[in-house]
Amino acid sequence: MCGTANPCITLCAVLVGGIDGLENKLPLVAGDCQREVADLSAEERRGLRVTTKPHISIDESLREFQSDGALVRGLETPLVSAYVSIMEE
Repeated sequence: MCGTANPCITLCAVLVGGIDGLENKLPLVAGDCQREVADLSAEERRGLRVTTKPHISIDESLREFQSDGALVRGLETPLVSAYVSIMEE
């Protein structure tokens, strides 16, 4: 886990993701996970319908963050670019 996550950006990202899901009528399919996803076995992830593995590096996470169109639109490009630049230093 990265302890440098900005809680304000994190909360906004969660809200943007929720709004995107509502606007695009995406189903909420994952189960109620009570532990860190990274600590779950493959079988436990399947049972919760978690289909993607968490990223293992900050670089990988930043690439995904920049390539997520809904997040970039919702948080706006200047904020995303500034955050990524700071995290890459």
